[in-house]
Amino acid sequence: MNSSPSIKAVKIEKRFESGKFGLHESTFEIPQGSLVAVLGPSGCGKSTLLKALNGDSPVTSGKVWLNGLELNEENIDYIKTHIGYVPQDDIIHGDLTVEGSLMYAAHLRLTESTYSEKRIKVEQVLRTLKIEKIGKNKVKKISGGQRKRVAIAMEILTDPPILFLDEPTSPLDPQTIEEFLKILQDLANRGTTVLMVTHKPEDLFYMDK
Repeated sequence: MNSSPSIKAVKIEKRFESGKFGLHESTFEIPQGSLVAVLGPSGCGKSTLLKALNGDSPVTSGKVWLNGLELNEENIDYIKTHIGYVPQDDIIHGDLTVEGSLMYAAHLRLTESTYSEKRIKVEQVLRTLKIEKIGKNKVKKISGGQRKRVAIAMEILTDPPILFLDEPTSPLDPQTIEEFLKILQDLANRGTTVLMVTHKPEDLFYMDK
């Protein structure tokens, strides 16, 4: 595992317009290729932290660096093409098949690739997330856990070095959580930094930190 920080936050704070703190001052680093969980009860600021780090809802003060690049107005558009973010409620179109959803995302994101290259990449992420058997199924017909994997598959089409996940295990049944978290371990072992929010202490058994 590379020891250089993939995510670095220095004295970050988030204060809402009401004056209420969403995040109190925090400083930390997350090494490349780490699988890290942010654990806590509802309303404690987990999602606020995630959105502050990925630029979806920037910090009020302090600084964030992602892969050595400061998260600011100048760099935000570029950075967002190099990270993946799966919110708690995904926006996958239910009437498309799993393969169709991924091909649509590939056309939008892999603009320099040929059709055959996009097809190969889609097949690769289907295998990585272990959902190749449901490729022909419509999204609205698959389980919540399978849908979560499809949402992640869409984000890793571009091989982002950092992946942010908000409560990824919440829709999963106990039988599939272990397999799912092992998939995240595999992504981290391949060099992807995975930062996930969870309220389940049992998820921590699979985390690096």
